[in-house]
Amino acid sequence: TRSAAKLVQLAQACETLQTKTIPVEMSRLQSERNQSYEDACQGFLLLLKAEQSRVDSASHRISLRQQQKQEELGRLQREQEEYERKLQKEREEEARMEREKKEQIQKQKEEDRIKEEERQSALHAAEEEAEKEDALKNAHVERAQILMSSLEKVRNEELKQFDSSKSVSRRRLQFKKVVN
Repeated sequence: TRSAAKLVQLAQACETLQTKTIPVEMSRLQSERNQSYEDACQGFLLLLKAEQSRVDSASHRISLRQQQKQEELGRLQREQEEYERKLQKEREEEARMEREKKEQIQKQKEEDRIKEEERQSALHAAEEEAEKEDALKNAHVERAQILMSSLEKVRNEELKQFDSSKSVSRRRLQFKKVVN
C-alpha cells in the first residue's frame, strides 16, 4: 500500500504539476515568446534605424556632392566666361593695335610720298634753274654758232663764184707757191 500511496502521491504530484506548472510554464513560454517577438521587433527596428541613418548619411553626402558639383560647375562657367571676356579684350586690343599700325604705316607712306613729291619738285626746279643758268652761260656760244653758220653760208654762196673762176684759182695757186 505503500506503492499505492506512492502512486497516489505521484498522481497528485502529476495533477499539481499539470494544474500549476503547465499554465505557469505556458504563461512563461507565452511571455518569452512575446519577449522574443518584441526583442526581434526591437532588433529589426534598430536595424531599420541604422539603415535609415546610413541612407540619411548617404543622402546627405549625395546632396553635398551635388551641391559641390553645382558650385564647381558655376565656378567653371564663371572662369570660362572670364576667359572668353579676356580673349575678347585681347582680340579687340590686337585689332586696335593692328588698325593703329596700319594707320601709322599709311600716314608714314603718305608723308614719304609728300616728301618724295617735294624732293622731285625741288629736283625739277633745280634742274630747270640749272638749265636756265646753262642756257645763259651758253647763250653767247649758241649765238656765235648761229653767226658762224650764217657766215659759212654767206661765204659759201658768195665765194662759190670765186672758187669756180679759173683766173682766181690760178692766182691763188701762185700765192701758195710764193708763200711756200
